[in-house]
Amino acid sequence: MMFLVRFLACLSLAAIGPAQAGQGSSKPTADEKPITCDLAGAVGGERVHVTAWHDNSSRVSIEMMAEVFTNTDGVFTFAKLPWFDGPEWGFNKVILVARSSTRVGIVEVRGDHADTKNVHIETCKATRRRSRR
Repeated sequence: MMFLVRFLACLSLAAIGPAQAGQGSSKPTADEKPITCDLAGAVGGERVHVTAWHDNSSRVSIEMMAEVFTNTDGVFTFAKLPWFDGPEWGFNKVILVARSSTRVGIVEVRGDHADTKNVHIETCKATRRRSRR
């Protein structure tokens, strides 16, 4: 439940997310190569907006990593997405969110053995919720 609250708060702040994504992250030294991953998949044959989020449980934060639109067949690719290795997965996970005007879907990609070349995001009908004030 806490993840959902943090995630919804980040969606409302998506406009400032990319500006803050670089803060607090350590830069690799000259002899150290950053670990990256090409993440690809499909979203049920429709054109949608896919966003990759980094959920860092140790810092209780969610940061936007990248965003793309799928092609007309619903296929997406994130090239050279920052990735984690071994024990770093303990407090980290990557969340993919697919959104269109009528549909939404979410999937978690985590671990060294995750299938990053064939991620499928199942979408369902989106609903709007409002509170009374």
